[in-house]
Amino acid sequence: MKEFLWGGATASYQCEGGWNEGGRAESMWDKYLHEENLENGDVASDHYHRFKEDIKMMKEGGHTSSASPWHGPGLSRTWKGKSTRRELISTMR
Repeated sequence: MKEFLWGGATASYQCEGGWNEGGRAESMWDKYLHEENLENGDVASDHYHRFKEDIKMMKEGGHTSSASPWHGPGLSRTWKGKSTRRELISTMR
């Protein structure tokens, strides 16, 4: 099957991290969990800072596709700027 894509996906809140960096907008989960002083995803698995390493490992593991875990607030216009989004896309190729 030449058209089969092998990959993985995760929920953004489980992996993203960097909750208050680079102009990232606050999500409803950030707000709720901080207000209630509950366990949160502030760091999570820190994909925010380690996306290059994460993508490298996915490629080494044979992944040919990925569902980008960055959610709406994480992709806001100010979130680390357009250069980081371009860097993410470039790294995934």
